[in-house]
Amino acid sequence: MKKYILAVLLCCVSVLPATAEMRFGVKLEPRMAFNRVYAKPYDSELKAEPAVLRLGVGPVCDWLIQENCYISSGVQLSSQPVAYKSGQELQNTLGVDYLSFPILLKLYTSEVSLDTRIYTELGAGLQLKISERIHKLEIPGTIGDDMARRWVLRATVGVGVEYDLSLSTSLFGGITYHRGLTNAMNSKVTTPPVCAYNDTVGLSVGFRF
Repeated sequence: MKKYILAVLLCCVSVLPATAEMRFGVKLEPRMAFNRVYAKPYDSELKAEPAVLRLGVGPVCDWLIQENCYISSGVQLSSQPVAYKSGQELQNTLGVDYLSFPILLKLYTSEVSLDTRIYTELGAGLQLKISERIHKLEIPGTIGDDMARRWVLRATVGVGVEYDLSLSTSLFGGITYHRGLTNAMNSKVTTPPVCAYNDTVGLSVGFRF
């Protein structure tokens, strides 16, 4: 199922018309990052570590497909913890750096006040692991150092406000929620296997030109 989602995302990019109006920009996203964790078999003591502050940054590009409707993509560099524990025998704290490639449908309202519009965005994205750091590791049966999975998928939903500074330049800010769709852990590395899903809630701020 998830591989079909990825294929659909790539197809959406390939069919965008080359002549479509495009807008470029930069997005900065301070966020609270946390995990959802599950064990196989079920472990009542397994808990995710508390949320931590992380930062995502990168360029964005919007393609106009019809009035007030855009396809938004880009590249974002971000860091995500993968941290959980169960009693005294099982504890794992990783720091994983990702390159993210989102594909979002972005819808704008008409102006709610002078030069100001509200937008909503919905879509999914691919995250590729570029590095990982082991901060604490107490896992029986560990058989390798490649603890985090090399790629993960996530869904994204957000809402915000955009203010036009000129005909071609605007500022925007909003709230974005990213929900992990695939296990971030390499289940072949540890025994017993643990599933950890990466979630974040953050503020998205930036400008377009």
